[in-house]
Amino acid sequence: MDHQTARDAILEAFESLERSTGRTDFTVAEISAFVLSRTNAFQSSTIETHVRSRLCRDAPKNHPVIYDDLTGVSRGLYRRIV
Repeated sequence: MDHQTARDAILEAFESLERSTGRTDFTVAEISAFVLSRTNAFQSSTIETHVRSRLCRDAPKNHPVIYDDLTGVSRGLYRRIV
C-alpha cells in the first residue's frame, strides 16, 4: 500500500474487507486498523478524517476537495458506493 494516497489505501481497505468478510459496512476503526496493518504512511487521524468527511458524500462540506466514495449507513458505520 505504500506510495498510495490515503484515499487509495482506504478504498483498497474497503474492497479487501468486503471480500474477506462478506460484509459491506465497516467502522472507522476497522478501516483504520486495516490500513495501518498494511502501511505506516498515514496517521490514524488522517484515515479517520478521510473516512468521516473527505470521502463521505453525507458529510458536511468542510474540505475543498470532497469525493463521493462512501456513504454513512449509521453512526460510525460506512459503506463504499459502487
